Amino acid sequence: MVYDPSIRTDLNWVRLKIQDTNDSPNLQDTEIDFLLGEEPNKWYAAAAALDAIKAKRAALGGGLVEKRVEDLELRFGGQDSAGDAIDRLIETLRREGARRLAGTSRFPFLQTLGDL
Repeated sequence: MVYDPSIRTDLNWVRLKIQDTNDSPNLQDTEIDFLLGEEPNKWYAAAAALDAIKAKRAALGGGLVEKRVEDLELRFGGQDSAGDAIDRLIETLRREGARRLAGTSRFPFLQTLGDL
């Protein structure tokens, strides 16, 4: 299924949060549904989805990592500023997921985390 913002589901919410909304998504609906069933909330599922996308990209390989010839520089693969931004987003999603679970009857131990 292609992302449809008019349909309010956790699956579409995850797709929007991870920006996997184009016609050729990085993850299939069944993969996101699986993560939604495995993780304690949709915030954690979104973080896990980004982890899965990173793992898929790493498995495909990044190709040439760096090559410089005078003023010409080529760089493929590797961890760059986009990868760092994804890591920060994963951390933010997990932090918000923990904050939303804190104090719930399912995870009372998270009350000790306080204000994240």
